[in-house]
Amino acid sequence: YNLQGIMFSLISENQKFSFDKSFIILLLLSTLLPSFDAIDNNAIRWFSITVISGMYILKLTLDKNLRGSFSVLIKMFFVFSFSYLLFSLSSAANFNEGLISINKIYSSVCVLLTALIAFRKIKNPIIFLAEIFSIFLLIECSYLIIEFFFFDSTFTGISTNRNISSSSIIIKFIFLIFLMNSSRNDFNKVFLKVLEVMVIISIILLQSRLGLFSLVLIYILFFFINKAKRKYYIISLFIVFLSSILLYGSGGSRVIEKNYNILNIESDESLNQRLNFYEIAFDLFREKPLIGHGVGSWKYESLGYKKSENNTVLIPYYTHNDFLQILVETGIIGLGIFSLIILYLLNCMFKLLKRDKDISVFTILFIFFFLNSMINFPLHRSQEFVPFILCCSLIMSKVEMEDKLNGSKPIIMFILGLLIIPSSVLNYKEHKSLIIQDLLLLDYSN
Repeated sequence: YNLQGIMFSLISENQKFSFDKSFIILLLLSTLLPSFDAIDNNAIRWFSITVISGMYILKLTLDKNLRGSFSVLIKMFFVFSFSYLLFSLSSAANFNEGLISINKIYSSVCVLLTALIAFRKIKNPIIFLAEIFSIFLLIECSYLIIEFFFFDSTFTGISTNRNISSSSIIIKFIFLIFLMNSSRNDFNKVFLKVLEVMVIISIILLQSRLGLFSLVLIYILFFFINKAKRKYYIISLFIVFLSSILLYGSGGSRVIEKNYNILNIESDESLNQRLNFYEIAFDLFREKPLIGHGVGSWKYESLGYKKSENNTVLIPYYTHNDFLQILVETGIIGLGIFSLIILYLLNCMFKLLKRDKDISVFTILFIFFFLNSMINFPLHRSQEFVPFILCCSLIMSKVEMEDKLNGSKPIIMFILGLLIIPSSVLNYKEHKSLIIQDLLLLDYSN
């Protein structure tokens, strides 16, 4: 009975079914979809996200009560950013790759602006988002732990990539700690504590160094932010170190040999690979520093710098540094636009901090997102990026858009609505191509 009550509260507002809450939940659910026989699950996830956003835009368009407008600043960012992306597409050597990259950005903007409207209709949206993140944490951690202990296959989590699974868990874990600090119900406290232990075990099992570092960093940051809970954070850190010793110390066939030694970092293959990508990125940047090589160009432009020292061929789809990849593909102008957007979001957050202490949790989120973007590619993976976008939408919803009793509906919604169908078709066609790629590689292996 309590479970039914909790589930109903998650999808209801004022004792009535909430389309807005359901929309947010469906977006997050889309980020966990399987690959459906494709070589990668990214395209089908973006396809689902675009379709769900389209349904919500249609609902908003038909809603007679929706009035209001976005700020002039948002409109300027929207128009100028897409105008520059279209210009960048025209200079890209591979039109298809450029179009696919722009479509991902369009899907992200759809989520950002539609979720902004949705959060304005939700009472206490921070608590709602933290509760939803906790439910999805339970799904992801349960999947990983079951996969590790009951299946012989290489465990990677729902994302099929250890680093992505780890980052997805960490983003939501930040809000789990926030929820634990806010909860007054004893049953909820016990459930959240059990979930916290599951997160610790999951991060350690995934053996992601950034994940483990971020886990410790989050506890340290909360230690300084919330003085009343310092004893609790010390105990949690002790659990992290104890669990690491127990799981890694036991060894076994499931432990990955990463050959990392702080005294001999030259033996770290992962680090050397990233440094090689960064070197290539800087070489490409120097060729076209102002406007870049064109959106979506990294994965083919970087191949000219690849040294084939043996029979293996590694295709660097991503630079493993989102800032460098933006710089290579769209130049100083593109990175400048992206930096302005981030600075705008930070400015909104600092404004809210003055009147709402709960917003302090977002400072930890931005610190982690920056670290992750420096060595990985969260902008290109919906499982990591969509939760971050939802947090940005929540921040913006508190400062940017005001509902009005008169006036017209936001014209940006109509523009996004017109592009939904071609965007969905493009995402679906990409997914179909990834199914063919999987068959191709299977034939090659045979």
